[in-house]
Amino acid sequence: MRLAGGRRPVRPARRPGPSQVTHDDLIEKNLAHFHAAGADCGKRVEEAARAPRED
Repeated sequence: MRLAGGRRPVRPARRPGPSQVTHDDLIEKNLAHFHAAGADCGKRVEEAARAPRED
């Protein structure tokens, strides 16, 4: 398939599929948001997230 002017359509960047994303990747990505909000906030949230949970 070609667009007007002979150009080919641009494909979107490939993202990892659900099976390629790990739990640790999600934690790191979300902790980065808290660290960006403030060093103290990020530190407290990370300590709580990494603390052993009682299930």
